[in-house]
Amino acid sequence: MATVVEQVLRASDGTPLHVADSMVNAPSAARGGVVLMHGLGEHSGRYAHVVRFFNDCGWSVRVYDHRGHGRSGGSRG
Repeated sequence: MATVVEQVLRASDGTPLHVADSMVNAPSAARGGVVLMHGLGEHSGRYAHVVRFFNDCGWSVRVYDHRGHGRSGGSRG
């Protein structure tokens, strides 16, 4: 099981970037951290199954939506 914390970070130009941290519930037992990045025209939510896999293996995971994708701001397309 993991705890998910979602937040919005601001890029230097003010663009909001959606970030989600999925942290294993026993941080002292975590094997480390993984950052997942989606592809062009996608969003981080498409990788929920990958996040669960890494969490189940003891890894904390950060995913984010690139500028203009998913729940992040910026020009689309």
